[in-house]
Amino acid sequence: MTRFKSTLFTAIFIATAFTLSCSSDDGGDNSLVVDGGALVYGSQSYRTVIIGGQRWMAENLNYTTPNTTTDSSWCFQNNLNNCANHGRLYNWNAAMSACPAGWRLPDTTDWNLLLLAVGGSGSSRWPQGGVQVISSDGTGKKLKSKTGWNNNDGTDDYGFSALPGGYRFGGTGTHYVSVVNSEGYWWSATARSGTGSDSAYNTKIAGGTDAMTKNRSIKRNGYSVRCVQWYGQNSISSSSTPSSSSSSSIPLSYGTLTYQGQSYKTIKIGTQTWMAENLNYNVSGSVCYDGVAANCTTYGRMYLWVAAMALPASCNLSSCAAQITQNHRGICPAGWHVSNDADWTTLMNYVGNNAGTKLKSASWGGTNDYGFSALPGGESNSMGSDRFTSFDIDKKGNWWSSTSLDSDTWVSNWALYNDNSYLNGIMVKSVMLSVRCVQN
Repeated sequence: MTRFKSTLFTAIFIATAFTLSCSSDDGGDNSLVVDGGALVYGSQSYRTVIIGGQRWMAENLNYTTPNTTTDSSWCFQNNLNNCANHGRLYNWNAAMSACPAGWRLPDTTDWNLLLLAVGGSGSSRWPQGGVQVISSDGTGKKLKSKTGWNNNDGTDDYGFSALPGGYRFGGTGTHYVSVVNSEGYWWSATARSGTGSDSAYNTKIAGGTDAMTKNRSIKRNGYSVRCVQWYGQNSISSSSTPSSSSSSSIPLSYGTLTYQGQSYKTIKIGTQTWMAENLNYNVSGSVCYDGVAANCTTYGRMYLWVAAMALPASCNLSSCAAQITQNHRGICPAGWHVSNDADWTTLMNYVGNNAGTKLKSASWGGTNDYGFSALPGGESNSMGSDRFTSFDIDKKGNWWSSTSLDSDTWVSNWALYNDNSYLNGIMVKSVMLSVRCVQN
């Protein structure tokens, strides 16, 4: 599955080609390592690796951020040698802006994709309450560096070279937790949703275990940072500056579609006719973002994949690829179908460079040249028993694709982001995304 996100690379890369490494320095078999070249940032050079559709820094970030009342970073125990060996520790606010231009702090989706790429079980769950989610599938061992840990039990199969930097506790009685050389913690860009929440998600790898643990903790804690960017053959520049409203001189051909008592605007783009709004059809397995009806009015409903495809609940846990047709109607009107990878690819190719900017609504900072009117509806995560959590509204729009991956857990999706980039990725079925229908 090819995943691509358009980015503007302003960090300096010292490598013009990416090579497959066949052995490690200590003689171990690292045939799965794909070298991503060197990245120079803040006068320091970092190794990078390609894992799946992502380019990751293969070292912890050691960039000194300005300390303010909200943003801070430290060396463990205030010892510069610990920064040199393990990188700096950042509170969440500082981590959010610490990565170089063209890179980002990984969110929970990035971490899930990393786990899947290294052979993880594919669980998308992140902790609710104080409960940790442990991925007991060997992912921790595969990502750990072979050296630098107290017991050196990592295999570093993919060159990620996770190191145990410990952490700085930021609550009452602030102190450094003496787990350097035995535990590593890394921030996620995903904060817990809800008014007044002061926590965000992170990942942990510990010595003496093969597992990787997903946690949630207060944003004042100091954790390590790894930066990531999308990697793929179809990356394009998104350097254009969007205007506040459409400056398009392209003739727009709108229509109207009435479905289940609601009227939708449609738009003809090239040879395709798309709904120019997200579907807002209330079916079982769909919600309004944060349970707020006004969000459905603005952004449409969020759907489980099986709900969008009109498949039985058993398909949450099995592939059901044989039940997906070429133009799969799902919950779309008769004569229409849930958009698939071929539809999105045709759309992106027709729109051309800077597609993210051109497809986004003017209210989201795009130019909306083709009348697609994409909005940042975010996504929701089902936790069963009619419980769900919502996140990333006003940051990204995320739509299901009906294209089957023949996987029990993962399916295809397409997303647009605040930075005008776009992504064709994979998503677990328990996530709830928007739906756009395309005319047959």
